[in-house]
Amino acid sequence: MNTEWVCFVCSGKNGIEETYCVSCGAHRPFAVQAFASHSGEDWEGSNEYSGALLVDDENRILEALENLAADTAAQDIEIKAFAKQIKLIFSALDDTAARLREDLKRVDGHTPYENLDVRLRDACYIYRLARIQFDMYAPDNKKCVEVGVLLAQQAHRGLKFVAESIRRRQESANSEDGESLGKAIAGFTEGEIDFDTYFDSVCAADEALHKLMQEGRDLYFKALEEAEAFDGGNYQVLEAAGRSLAKAVDKWLKAAAVVS
Repeated sequence: MNTEWVCFVCSGKNGIEETYCVSCGAHRPFAVQAFASHSGEDWEGSNEYSGALLVDDENRILEALENLAADTAAQDIEIKAFAKQIKLIFSALDDTAARLREDLKRVDGHTPYENLDVRLRDACYIYRLARIQFDMYAPDNKKCVEVGVLLAQQAHRGLKFVAESIRRRQESANSEDGESLGKAIAGFTEGEIDFDTYFDSVCAADEALHKLMQEGRDLYFKALEEAEAFDGGNYQVLEAAGRSLAKAVDKWLKAAAVVS
C-alpha cells in the first residue's frame, strides 16, 4: 500500500496521514482519504492470512473511486490531477490483488466450487477495464467516470468474495469448530450471511467432512493392522494400535461437528 500522496497543486510528496500538503497547504484529495486510516500496517512477509484486512482494503479502494467520481461530478478536475489520483488508487489495488494471490497460495485446498483463482483473475480484468474508462477522463467527458465506477463496483464484488473466503479460512483455522453445515444453514436462515457465503460454507463443510472421514478411516485401518500384529508379547505394537484408534475416533468426532 502506498504511504504517501502527491499534491496536485505543487507536485510535492506528503505522508498519507497528512491532511494538507506540507509544501503549499493544499487539501489532501478525497480519493486519498479512504486509505489514510489504514496506512501504518505492513503485512509483507506475514505467515497469517490477511483476508480480513484485505476486505477492508478492497472496500477503501471502491470508496476512493466513488469519492473521486463524486468530485468530478461536482467540479472540473484537471486531467493531470485526476490521473495522479487514479494512479494512486490503482497502485493500492495492485498491492491488494498481489496480497490476495499470495494468500491463495496458502489456502488449504480451496474447492473447485469456489474457483477463487479464476474469480480473482476475472475481477482484476474487470478492474483493468474500469481503468481504461478512467484514463479517458476529460472535463468535457465525465460519462467515462460513471462507467468506470460501475465496472469497479462489479469487480469489487469479485475481489471481496475472494478476500472473504480467505478470511473465513483464517477464522476456521483458528477455531476448533471449523466449517459447519448447521452454522451455514442457520446463518442464512437468520439473515446473517448472504447466499454466496452460504454456498461457499456448504461446499467447504462438504470438503471438510469428506477429508475428516477419510483420515479417520485411514487411521482405523492402521490401528487394525497394528492390532493384528500383536503376538501376545509386543505390547508396544498394541499401544500404537490404541493411539491410532484414538486418533481415528477424534477425526470422526470432528466430522460429526461439521454436520451439527
